[in-house]
Parts: sequence; C-alpha cells; structure tokens
Amino acid sequence: MEKYTRLGWASQTIQQFAAYASSMSYIVAIVGSYHKHGTVDLATDALLASAEQLGAHVCRINLLDKRLEFCSNCRSCTQDPGPFRGRCLQRDDLSSILCEIDAADVLVLAAPVNFFNVTALFRRFMERLVGYAYWPWGDGVRSIGKRSQANAPW
Repeated sequence: MEKYTRLGWASQTIQQFAAYASSMSYIVAIVGSYHKHGTVDLATDALLASAEQLGAHVCRINLLDKRLEFCSNCRSCTQDPGPFRGRCLQRDDLSSILCEIDAADVLVLAAPVNFFNVTALFRRFMERLVGYAYWPWGDGVRSIGKRSQANAPW
C-alpha cells in the first residue's frame, strides 16, 4: 500500500471496503477516467489489490480502452419482458462489459467528477445500461433492474 500514500485518508477506507468485498468471489471495477495513473486509477488499483490479497478474483475494465458507441435510443433492448437484460443492436464492446457485470458479485464504479457529474466517457456507458429495463413503446418504464430485481435489498 506504500505506493498509494497519495490517497491519504482514503487508503484506510479503501482497505476496509476491500476487506468487505473480498468475502465476495468476483469483483469487477469499471473505470471511467481519462487520466491513466491519476487519482481514480490509484484508488481503484488500491482497492482491487487489497481485495485480491484477501482472496477475491478481480477484473478491471477501463472504458477509455473500450469502443462504446452512443445510445441511439432505439429502445430495441427494452422491448422484451423477463428476467434477462435486453440485447443492444450496436456492435461494440458493451456486450463483453455487461457479461462481466452480470458475473460480478461486487461492482465498483469509478469516475472523477467533472462539472458536478461523471465524465462524458462514463456517462456514455451509463446510458447504455438501459437494456436492464423493460420499457415497451407506448408505456412508461415498468421495471428497472430485470436481472437483479429479485436480489435487490429494498
């Protein structure tokens, strides 16, 4: 953890979360920063390294290294009811990212704050998550979180 001294007070919080998360078997981190080796990268690395030392399997996905198109709002991914996420018509790296998310026990979302919001890179990813909802044409949103609805703590 010496190389993470730049994180200051956050390093203790990261270690505590990593200890909790390591009790889960698979942790996926989605990183939406434009700056490799910046503060968000350091914090994510520290968390994943701590969890890995405690026995968790980890996967880090840098959105900067992936090809993600903008959502076209065709909503074809939201038309079928059921427990599984819809399939996006765009041909990019989203499907492989979503497969990792579906397999994860813990999901870490890491992005810096720019102008009171996450980066545009991370926002593009977030908007593509609409496939987890059932939203047929002519209706309002009926359910969100198709896959995880049964396991939701609320």
